Amino acid sequence: METDAMANKMNSNISGVYPLSPLQKGLLYQTVYEEESAYVIQSLFKTSRVLNIDAIKTAIALLSERHEVLRAVLFYRKSTEPRLIVLNSKRTEVSVLSGIQDKEYTLSELCRDDRIRGFNLEKDSLLRVKLISCTNGISYMLWSIHHIIMDGWCLSILFQDFMSLYEALS
Repeated sequence: METDAMANKMNSNISGVYPLSPLQKGLLYQTVYEEESAYVIQSLFKTSRVLNIDAIKTAIALLSERHEVLRAVLFYRKSTEPRLIVLNSKRTEVSVLSGIQDKEYTLSELCRDDRIRGFNLEKDSLLRVKLISCTNGISYMLWSIHHIIMDGWCLSILFQDFMSLYEALS
């Protein structure tokens, strides 16, 4: 009985179920069976403007509502054919780091550590945003996205959409 209620709750959050493209199947294989973190796309955006953290978090949430692929997870362990599951709602991970020394190696290490962390394709938000405030007044936004949901070409479109939302909210 408890399992049925849990299954119904999970099913009520599913917006769509899609087969993977051949490229996505290859990326899934590489990610799962070879444990590569090479399929993490990262962009580091730099600004000297003071960031409105609440507006950024809201803009990211609105971006996730607007673009269903940002609410996707993969179902593959208990299936003969992997599927991309789009959820009605899924929180995008946004974290904040402050007081960071603005040194090239520190930023490189932060990016490397986030890339090495990888993604749990079944559970994680496949877009992560890390807001980094440095002691010299410079701020960065690190976007880490698993390549299985988008490529580098899409990132610029997504970021423009984010900036429009952010500017409207600020």
